[in-house]
Amino acid sequence: MTSDAAEKLTIAGLTVIGTVDKAGEVQTMEAWQLIIRGGVVPDMVIDDEKEGYLDEVNTKWLDLARSAGIVAEDSTFLISPSGTGAWGDPWYQVRMGRTVKLAENLAPDPGEPEFLTSANDGSGLVGVTAEEDGIWLIVIDRPASKIH
Repeated sequence: MTSDAAEKLTIAGLTVIGTVDKAGEVQTMEAWQLIIRGGVVPDMVIDDEKEGYLDEVNTKWLDLARSAGIVAEDSTFLISPSGTGAWGDPWYQVRMGRTVKLAENLAPDPGEPEFLTSANDGSGLVGVTAEEDGIWLIVIDRPASKIH
């Protein structure tokens, strides 16, 4: 675990429990490829030019993550923050704190959040990426079945 990633996750309101190599059968590289490949259609786009958009990203991510079964009953899930080496890093198993500010703190560039979350068992993914037309939120059910 890199101390930089762990520090960012902690600042974002998460408690780092540890790392795992795979979310179910899915490595971080494979999960990122599913989120950023050509032809992906976002489930939601948030306008990054309106005031308070990062708070909206946090709220909508949590709504999608809960409905997709990403966040377990004990508030744990897996996360892969973007950045140099992210594709080769393991998944970080984390627990949500009372206040979570992922969009503000997991951004390679200010105001451009990018992170990928998974259910502990790998049954689903919710990704957040900064694109030209806004912040995309992408939900992928059963990602292992979509890896070629």
